[in-house]
Amino acid sequence: MEDLLKGESVNKRPILRLRCNLNDLNLSESNWQSEFEVESFKRNKDESRYLDLNNQIFIGHPDQSDWDLSKLLAKMGEVWFRPDRLIFMKKDGRDLGFFWLKEHQLIGERVCEIFVIGIIPSLQGEGLGKKILALALRQMISDGFNQAWVYTDESNERALKLYRSFGFEIDLVTEL
Repeated sequence: MEDLLKGESVNKRPILRLRCNLNDLNLSESNWQSEFEVESFKRNKDESRYLDLNNQIFIGHPDQSDWDLSKLLAKMGEVWFRPDRLIFMKKDGRDLGFFWLKEHQLIGERVCEIFVIGIIPSLQGEGLGKKILALALRQMISDGFNQAWVYTDESNERALKLYRSFGFEIDLVTEL
């Protein structure tokens, strides 16, 4: 595809938005919660921590890689940002991953989006994705949300399989 205004070639990729009704979930409590610590982001303390973890997890990702402090501060300056919705998952003092939630105020409806979720690469494929996704969904329910969204690349089959296993279904396809 070509950007006619600039005369450049533009590669767009399909992005899927998946939706889940949180009232339909059966998130059984399990003992794995006691093996992990969770910590909320703290301003003026965790910026480097977040950037290090994010850039380790999302190496080469078209949207999420190579974040710097200015990009993080810009996101934190948006109206939806709340430090208590950026949660680190730790074990034995080591960060394993995180999730970051974003609230949308729609006409007559509040929806919570999983803005970013990630597990450090050395631990991917060991079931931590299910655990951190369950934590994120429990947080949404605790915050009073009934609907959840998550966006992912159409080609991210592992993420799609994980989200579908929790009842997420595609409700929008767009290009980015």
